[in-house]
Amino acid sequence: MSAYYLKIALRNLYKNKLYTALNIFCLSIGMVCIILATLYLRHEYRYDRHHRQAGRIYRVIQEIAPGSGPAKLSALTPNPLGAALQQEYPDMVAASARFWHYWGQGFNLVYREKRFHEVNFAFCDAEAFSIFDFEFIRGDPQTALSDPFSVVLTQTAAEKYFGRDDPLGRLLRVNDGYDLQVTGVIRDMPAQSHFHFDFLASYRTLSQQAWGQYLDQWREDFCYTYLLLAPNVPPERLQDQFAAIEAKFLPDPLPAQRAYQLQPLTDIHLNSRTEGDIEANSSPQPGLILLAIAGFILLVSILNYINLTTAGYAARIREAGIRKTLGARRWQLIGQLIAESVLLCGTALLLSMAASELLLPGFAALTGKAITIRLQDDVGILLLLGILGLLISLLSGWYPAAYLSRVRPATVLQRLPLLDVKRGQGRRIFVIAQLVIATSLIIGVIAIHQQLSFVAHFPLNFARESILILPVNQTPVAGEHYEAFTSELRRHPRVISATGLRTVTGFEHIKEPFAIVANGTAEAPEIIPFQLVRNDFLKTFDIDLVAGRDFSADFPGDVFDAVLVNQAMARRLGGAERAVGRQLRHPGWGQLLVIGVIRDFNFESLHSDIKPLIIKLIWPRRQEALTDYLAIRIIPGDIPSTLDFISRKWRQFAPNDPFEYEFLDHKLEGFYREETTLGKLAAVFTVVAVLIACLGLLGLISYITERRTKEIAIRKVFGAPVGSIFRLLAREFLLLVLIATPPAWAIAYLAVKTWLVNFAYRIEPAPATFFLTTAIILVLVLAAISFHIIRAGRRNPVEFLRYE
Repeated sequence: MSAYYLKIALRNLYKNKLYTALNIFCLSIGMVCIILATLYLRHEYRYDRHHRQAGRIYRVIQEIAPGSGPAKLSALTPNPLGAALQQEYPDMVAASARFWHYWGQGFNLVYREKRFHEVNFAFCDAEAFSIFDFEFIRGDPQTALSDPFSVVLTQTAAEKYFGRDDPLGRLLRVNDGYDLQVTGVIRDMPAQSHFHFDFLASYRTLSQQAWGQYLDQWREDFCYTYLLLAPNVPPERLQDQFAAIEAKFLPDPLPAQRAYQLQPLTDIHLNSRTEGDIEANSSPQPGLILLAIAGFILLVSILNYINLTTAGYAARIREAGIRKTLGARRWQLIGQLIAESVLLCGTALLLSMAASELLLPGFAALTGKAITIRLQDDVGILLLLGILGLLISLLSGWYPAAYLSRVRPATVLQRLPLLDVKRGQGRRIFVIAQLVIATSLIIGVIAIHQQLSFVAHFPLNFARESILILPVNQTPVAGEHYEAFTSELRRHPRVISATGLRTVTGFEHIKEPFAIVANGTAEAPEIIPFQLVRNDFLKTFDIDLVAGRDFSADFPGDVFDAVLVNQAMARRLGGAERAVGRQLRHPGWGQLLVIGVIRDFNFESLHSDIKPLIIKLIWPRRQEALTDYLAIRIIPGDIPSTLDFISRKWRQFAPNDPFEYEFLDHKLEGFYREETTLGKLAAVFTVVAVLIACLGLLGLISYITERRTKEIAIRKVFGAPVGSIFRLLAREFLLLVLIATPPAWAIAYLAVKTWLVNFAYRIEPAPATFFLTTAIILVLVLAAISFHIIRAGRRNPVEFLRYE
């Protein structure tokens, strides 16, 4: 019986080659989208799971509640925290390790003639190798970082500096200040890791550097703390002890209330909303949205299959009636039709797997993810695809089978003309569902791109175009040659201004406790973002001064106690005019005088509102250590020659340091990389969804037109123009578009509003977008109808009536 079903199924599929090919193509595309979206989501959820003890590794984060405003989560913790937890609770904490990477600023490394600025550089405890799975190629993990001034390199970093030579025992010069001896080489860290360090130096090195003063302080948030819990210890048990740790070790008073929390290692990449993370993390939202869109595409493909199949079954109703008359049971008819569905969907599944393998490199490049999974080698994915194929076969085949198998033989054999294809109400519902999905997806994609365009052109109130950012930490340009270098730059006609920075304007800033002084008494301190700069900061970034004055060399005391505040901070001081002359107090810097108020500018991403900001000059004795970047504002146009001039001056003043740069506007795009990727993927998937929906409508209209060719011929014989025939057939489909429009608009509006909540500055969904999308759908439907009606209308009626 199975062989019989297969034979009949092949015969019927071959008989309707066009619709078979159309169904296989649409189902294949839908499955490809599901496979790629699943691989993307699976890639995201597998971050940090390559560590064998991942289920027992936790990062300690802290919730900081300032005097006013919402509480924030921070990934940085005090240095003594990990050791204190391990000492106080040895039965719960098996090991602890700290990582410090100079807040991502990087270090200059030198080996002979090779000099590079390395950002992926961190100091860590030797215990890190007993917590995390770093695969050693050379060296002993037990002793690699046990001594100060030792460093472990990744395989790529070792080849970069030493080529094929043995790196063990070699010395790397750090910032022209001290040497690190290479004691080990590890394999490159996997792409699915929340940090990627190429250099891991011994944490004990810091005790012999200027940073050693922070190693015993509980007041300073300095490092990242990771814990390996003892086997079978639930994290809640240790979490309950944090209040005792805070009461015992944290100094009193603190500028803000703090509470420690445990964060699972496997949650960091997707569920971490902490400030100061080692690398930019993601969220589940893009993957889930992508999977939902892929699901809609597959649903449209299934609806296409059902529509075309039930339309085609009108020609097989007589067959079903005869087979029932000869004794066939209903389940036998259903089995036959399900067999056809399984055969067609199975073919589509195999094609989709092959297509996914071919498209995966391009998809990975589009997403920026290193997705390199081979389907044939992944049992889990193959099992999932097998279940998916079976479900699609049943979903696609059950309704058409039930539709055809329920007919009664006597009715079919006596009144076949009454069972015309155009009477199917279920098919109309499926077409409406397709149109709802296609319309809502188009609206969503347009809204995403409108928001991204809005963000790209939003006035940040500071210059971001043609701003060149140079990392200069621990170079002569940051110290002794700063004035000479910037003076030389300003002599170039296309260089407007230059200034030194502690952090890059437009990015998350360091936060410190500041207290407002009123009537000689300091209020409770608050954690406020601040920025350390050098002269000409406002000029370089074209930031307007609202009240007071700018920093000036005419006032030598400015470098010690003068600060600028933005309008948001000035509002806390009584307004812009009243803020000038007010005093602030910092626990380490003493009294600070507000000398000017600047216009609010978005010094962080547009995901958040503008916060209070304090700007101060870098102290003279700390200028070389705290000038991490140099910002150079240039006139647009002839960029290559300007860059060549700057690089020549760099080689003149810093010949031993690499010349590296980045444009600020390109750097700011990183804030919205996740949304940009989502926009690209959603656009591609939406085009696919609309294409499949149009192909389905095209096939359905083609079939309906073919079934009504005699009617069209008779109307033409009686003088009906093509336009009247077009209106006759177009009326029903246009009505379906109008019925689908309200629910599509409602779904799209709610989805877009939900997504826009992630932005503090956002667009409002424009009514024009909704009307434009509906107009696009109408044009596509009318184009499909026109093609077939004009084609049918031009044919000679005699061809269809000669046998009547």
